[in-house]
Amino acid sequence: MMPEMDGLELCTHLKTNLEYSHIPVILLTAKTHMESKIEGLEQGADAYIEKPFSVEYLRVSVANLLANRERLRRKFIDSPFVKADTMASTKTDELFMQKLNEYVLQHLDNTELLIDDMADSMNMGRSNFYRKLKGILDMSPNEYLRLERLKKAAQLLSEGEYGVVEVAYMVGFGSPSYFSNCFKKQFGVLPKDFAP
Repeated sequence: MMPEMDGLELCTHLKTNLEYSHIPVILLTAKTHMESKIEGLEQGADAYIEKPFSVEYLRVSVANLLANRERLRRKFIDSPFVKADTMASTKTDELFMQKLNEYVLQHLDNTELLIDDMADSMNMGRSNFYRKLKGILDMSPNEYLRLERLKKAAQLLSEGEYGVVEVAYMVGFGSPSYFSNCFKKQFGVLPKDFAP
């Protein structure tokens, strides 16, 4: 037993605190009752392992958690229509991503949008904002902003109402040629050839 708080309390604290909610938690415990397992998972634990345990089982559990997150991340990055909040593993992270995405979409056409502006909108310092985004999406704020711009561009292009140059400016790219290069690099096709 841990001093001051037990594992469930620590898990709840981590999973409801914005600064830590993206960190995976594995409960390693002697409590074997089904109620304890259910409570642990309800508190946000990513896995529940009973003592005595196999080190190999723990290692494989950690590897699977990380592999699943990487699969989700790849799907988010590669698909123009998968939203960032699907990457959230907790309600706290989901709300964070929704709020951030709303802010970014409101300011998408601003070519001068700064990371500091994004961090301020989330009431966070630049370093904490960077760590949080890196923890959830495994990408920097600049990478996230560029990806959201490209995803919005894909949506606009799929609607067929605007040309490539118009879309480039609408999503905050200052140069249509740079936009086309980024779009092709991200989705494997030039914007003029994009069809969902």
